[in-house]
Amino acid sequence: MSTPYLPPEMLDHIVDLLHDKPETLKKCCLVSNSWVPRTRKHLFATVRFGTKEDLESWKETFPNPATSPAHYAETLLIDCPYVVTAADADAGGWIKDFSRVVNLALDGQGIVYGNESGLLARQLLSLPDGIHFRKLTLTWGRGKIFRR
Repeated sequence: MSTPYLPPEMLDHIVDLLHDKPETLKKCCLVSNSWVPRTRKHLFATVRFGTKEDLESWKETFPNPATSPAHYAETLLIDCPYVVTAADADAGGWIKDFSRVVNLALDGQGIVYGNESGLLARQLLSLPDGIHFRKLTLTWGRGKIFRR
């Protein structure tokens, strides 16, 4: 008896329909290695570093930038710019692996002035050519100070 065959485009469409069901997408990753890239596209579309622990967990889970799902991220939310800046400097520039980010939100004191914000800005500006943010939001405490 032969195994039923579905074209890859059909499987991609099925996975796309599950974009808002992260638990189901995680299970899809276990079905077949061929499903992993499409499910990661949805699971890692938005990445948030809210605390130092979030960042450490990411770096521990994905120590190799070549296999990291960072390149799937379209939205990057950074609530701890001091931590991200220091970690990026320690790790030799891992933030550039987020090469497909089109929506960037930075939140927290110190992102507009000081050495940390300047370093983070330089890291973001060193992303590969052709990267353009559709949306850039800087927030100080509870109020937005810049939005483009």
